[in-house]
Amino acid sequence: MTSALAVGVVLVVTAAAVVTPRRAVLALPAVILLSPYLSFGALSLRVEHVLVPVLWVIVVAKGRFRFVCPVSSRLWLLFVLFLFCVTTFRVTSGNETHGFASGVYSYVLVFMLFTLFSTVSRTVPLLKGIVRSAVYCSVPLSLFALLQTLNVGWATNLTVDGYTSTSRVSVAKLMELTGYVVRGVSVFESPVYAAQYFLLALAASVFLLIEGRTASGWRERLVYAACAVFSLLGGVVTLSSTFVLGGACVAGALFLLARKAAGFKVMFAVLVLAGVLAFSLPLLVEENPAIQGNLLYQVGRITSLSVLETRYDPDLGQTAGTLRAVVESPFWGWGWVEHRGAFVGDSLYLTQLYLGGFIGFLVFGAVFLDGVPVVMRGKERGVKIFALWTAVMFLGGIGSPTLFAPRVGALWWAAFGAGAGQAARMRRDVRD
Repeated sequence: MTSALAVGVVLVVTAAAVVTPRRAVLALPAVILLSPYLSFGALSLRVEHVLVPVLWVIVVAKGRFRFVCPVSSRLWLLFVLFLFCVTTFRVTSGNETHGFASGVYSYVLVFMLFTLFSTVSRTVPLLKGIVRSAVYCSVPLSLFALLQTLNVGWATNLTVDGYTSTSRVSVAKLMELTGYVVRGVSVFESPVYAAQYFLLALAASVFLLIEGRTASGWRERLVYAACAVFSLLGGVVTLSSTFVLGGACVAGALFLLARKAAGFKVMFAVLVLAGVLAFSLPLLVEENPAIQGNLLYQVGRITSLSVLETRYDPDLGQTAGTLRAVVESPFWGWGWVEHRGAFVGDSLYLTQLYLGGFIGFLVFGAVFLDGVPVVMRGKERGVKIFALWTAVMFLGGIGSPTLFAPRVGALWWAAFGAGAGQAARMRRDVRD
């Protein structure tokens, strides 16, 4: 049933793209966030795996818009080519590939997603629309996460049937002891990924709430306030230290990015949200030892400053094998091949070091050192929120593959591409 719904979504968006490609591309972030998996036997695909190439062909290859390929996107292609060459060398040396086809496809998909949004956004600004999609979707997604945590039967069944990939076992692990999703994952399959999304939605909704110029009236501000509350509740039920630490960083950043005149509004909004958090926690942990135990564990990790110890301990940490592999081949890495003990689904930075070594990591970093400042020089609405999102994603990358996290990563790359396209339009207007 859920797979048929996903197929219907793909067909509707594709048909819309033929008629009005701009609206189809603008709807894509919400579609990525909300649509269930496309399941074909043992194969599970998210809708962006199909829709992004289809829309890219319709929008770019057919010439409806002037193709925009910023320097950062060319650097990304160089990075992908380097990883491909490293993998080929490793395979010829006797190593076994590990997710080679899916790795290449996911990295090429990033290029297509980035250039798709930069191309369309050069003509029509998309960044603010992407931000609003993320904010509005926080309401159903947070409610879904709350229902999972409260052990509502149909929510658990929908999670397993429509929002769990056959290649991921995180939801199954959460259900091992209690039989339900004790930590809210919403549609993201992992509490950490869900926490990252709710941080993005919370940062955007609070900023839109306090920045008076972006809201047309009290009704719109009321909507942003509601979205902020739902984002906070969604983040709380993930029971993730990522949300707690990230929320503190976001609160500090909001004080810096907001207008000086809005300082008291920021303070008021933060206090209100903190109050909601304080009142919601007792309701969640009351008479529920599973939630209480998870919450106490996460709080203990934060207060004891051992949040990253389980990952980066050189002997017992989750990334110990990956660290040893990086030390063994520090300059050009291992590519998409299997190395004994290595795990590439954790830290964003360690994963890129494993794949491409220091050489590949320099190219990887150059993508953002070139592209992010270009976006930040733009004067379009949404640029400050993009700065917040970038900070959340790159700080979260210490312990999570944020830029490649299901759905969340695609949302950020779409915003990155839209910002780059708007910057290209601004340069064109200056020349004209």
